[in-house]
Amino acid sequence: MTTIQELLIETWVEYGISTVLVGMRLFTRTKMVGGRLQWDDYLMILAWAFFTMMTVCAHIVSLNGDNRAMTNEQRRLLPPAERDAKILGSKFFLCGHITYVSTMWTLKLCMLLFFQRLTRGLAAEKLIKPAIAVVATTWLVEFLTLLLTCRPVSHNWQIYPDPGKLCTHESPVWYIVQVVFNVITDAVIVPIPMPLVIKAKVSTLRKLGLVVLLGAGIFVMVAATLRVVFVLSNAAPSEPAIWAMRECFVATFVGNAPMIRPMFTKKFYQGGYQDNDVSHGYTNGSVPLDAYGTAGSKNVTNRFFGSKSGTQVDIESDSTENIIEAGGSKLDPGSEFGIRVQRSVAVESQGAPSTLGDDDKKHHWTP
Repeated sequence: MTTIQELLIETWVEYGISTVLVGMRLFTRTKMVGGRLQWDDYLMILAWAFFTMMTVCAHIVSLNGDNRAMTNEQRRLLPPAERDAKILGSKFFLCGHITYVSTMWTLKLCMLLFFQRLTRGLAAEKLIKPAIAVVATTWLVEFLTLLLTCRPVSHNWQIYPDPGKLCTHESPVWYIVQVVFNVITDAVIVPIPMPLVIKAKVSTLRKLGLVVLLGAGIFVMVAATLRVVFVLSNAAPSEPAIWAMRECFVATFVGNAPMIRPMFTKKFYQGGYQDNDVSHGYTNGSVPLDAYGTAGSKNVTNRFFGSKSGTQVDIESDSTENIIEAGGSKLDPGSEFGIRVQRSVAVESQGAPSTLGDDDKKHHWTP
């Protein structure tokens, strides 16, 4: 078996596992919230579509090669069939870079939108919009870098004469910009949920599990750095393709791990996440961190944590992510890592404040 064959097998295995992870996420989310999927769920499907295109590009580049590492004389004497193959490979190499950036940055946006639900109504939510701006800006700069570094664009697949290093996959500009922006964006995203983890009333082991679950973007930073190091030290056509696959595979796992966690609990299969339990206020000391409000709803946080007399409150229903806050009681089954997805219905009405008695216990539904 040749090295190329081995790399192609690895490419499709990683893509296959990533596809399964996305499918597990959608299955888990559909079972827990029905048809009320969120924007990050739909963006994950888009990221998978980009990943699919990138996998095809990596396959074609690995088989055909590209326009790098040849003298002008070698380029001039290249047989027509081999020349055509390298032109095709070079075109798909540029396409692969574009779909790589699109995959990675869509996954980053998925995590930010998930963290937005996780931190809704809390101080950490203020970090989400600036982080989205950073992700959007760096994506735009990366996209322009890919298209403008080599001009005209057709030089990216030119064979003869030599188009220059900036017009081959040996170009250091692409990789340096990518690794710098990868590290910057992940450094912005990873710390956002950490204050919630610090306040979590859970054992040290479970808290470490939360850190790994929500802070696994660090592994993506490592993968991005290794990719650039290996690509710049070994410029074989298959090298950047396979490392891009590895990085996207790690990022896909990181982006879906928090969502598929409930799938590995008994409560998930026993219907424990359904709306079959009635209580008032917080459940088992957990504080819902996602907004109950939908479009047009205001002052969600104030209403949930205690509203003033005469404040109008709507009937809302949404999927929520909970994390156990300091002072909370023991986690219920199925929440081993202190995070869970649930469907909740909050019901309040106008009127003066009163002492809650038995008749008030149905004001807040939580599973």
